[in-house]
Amino acid sequence: MEAIAQCESLVKLDISHNKIGDEGIKSIGGFEKLEKLKYLEISHNEIGNPGAEVIVELLQAKEKWCPELYYLGMSNKRIDDSMYERFIEAMRKREQYFRSGMVFGWKDAFVRVNLDYGY
Repeated sequence: MEAIAQCESLVKLDISHNKIGDEGIKSIGGFEKLEKLKYLEISHNEIGNPGAEVIVELLQAKEKWCPELYYLGMSNKRIDDSMYERFIEAMRKREQYFRSGMVFGWKDAFVRVNLDYGY
């Protein structure tokens, strides 16, 4: 993951289906140099609620962590619904940074987060 964090012009990253767990996902915190990253797919890994909490905290750091991010694929059966609600709230707060709202891959569906209409 350290090598990925050095790819400052990276726009799309799909690291799904890689058996990344709660400890491994912490390394994406080093992605703050990925200012152009717009699409991040991390579905179908071994991330549970502790790893999901790390991602929520990163999303709440709005301008510092992947400021252009508009898609986050996080389909994972190890994460409970209350954590998905926290993801949506964190992305809703970030939406002011995006023109068309964020798209969030949730379980097997996609949710467009929109301040005016809810989710």
